[in-house]
Amino acid sequence: METRALFKVLDYEKEIVTIYTQFDGYPEGLPLGVAKYLANRRLVNGIAPDKYFKVVNGMDDVAAHVVAYLKHLITESYKKFTGENGEGFIAGTIYIMPPGTRGVGEKYIYYIYPDPEYAHLISHLIRLELKLRKENEKARKKGNDAEIENIREAIRDLEKRFLESGWSVFIKAVKVRDGKEMMIFNGTAEEYVKKFEKES
Repeated sequence: METRALFKVLDYEKEIVTIYTQFDGYPEGLPLGVAKYLANRRLVNGIAPDKYFKVVNGMDDVAAHVVAYLKHLITESYKKFTGENGEGFIAGTIYIMPPGTRGVGEKYIYYIYPDPEYAHLISHLIRLELKLRKENEKARKKGNDAEIENIREAIRDLEKRFLESGWSVFIKAVKVRDGKEMMIFNGTAEEYVKKFEKES
């Protein structure tokens, strides 16, 4: 079914990538497949050795997973529909577009973004790392290592939390009509699956 859609992967409020699909962009189509895929992974910052198939390592990694999984889904659908059986992915149908792309005939837009708690902790970690750099400069001049060790300990605690925890990826789905966006869903990938799997 020719339902064009955009997937926009965001890190905080910055668009990392826009992905365009020419087909199956309705909520129960490709977006449901992507939501199922993301619902089975936790968002982390740093990968524990036993978790490679259970996590996504930051929103840049989410973007890569979404592109690859969309290509996989559309290829499998094409093979099933046509009976063709080629190697790799089919050409076309899924395209990477410049961030900010709009107005390409899309009926839906799916914003994929991090759990707000994850975004807050990443922001805190960045502030601590910047503070550590400044304190390292001061310590070289003064010889004061106590403050540096406190900051390093806080960073280690946050990094441990990132490795042990994991957060959900969120999806905001909007229907586009006459250039205006009307929200139809906003929640975790898990919640998206529960809502739209029932409707399919």
